[in-house]
Amino acid sequence: MSLGATAILTVSVRVAASPLTYQWWFNDTALDPVANPSAAQGRLSLTNVTLGNAGAYYVVVSDTSGSITSRTATLDVDPQFTKFTEGAGRDGPRELVERSFRRL
Repeated sequence: MSLGATAILTVSVRVAASPLTYQWWFNDTALDPVANPSAAQGRLSLTNVTLGNAGAYYVVVSDTSGSITSRTATLDVDPQFTKFTEGAGRDGPRELVERSFRRL
């Protein structure tokens, strides 16, 4: 994962009673759904990734019958790559273009 990128982690639940609740964890600390509302959803979105986002993620999914914990996913952030966006040009419509560059 490059610095500044967006990381998406998802979980799928096949059989469960409604309603489902989700709690994402990072390095064994519950993520705050107030700070990041996706921490309480089946799809965790981490925008503008920094080195501080590197680590172990998992989710606990609960329903009326109990809960289950996912396997751990490790997010690696490469400090040698940076993502940025810029305007396409002054003569045409403004578009966002993603580019990655290796720092030397």
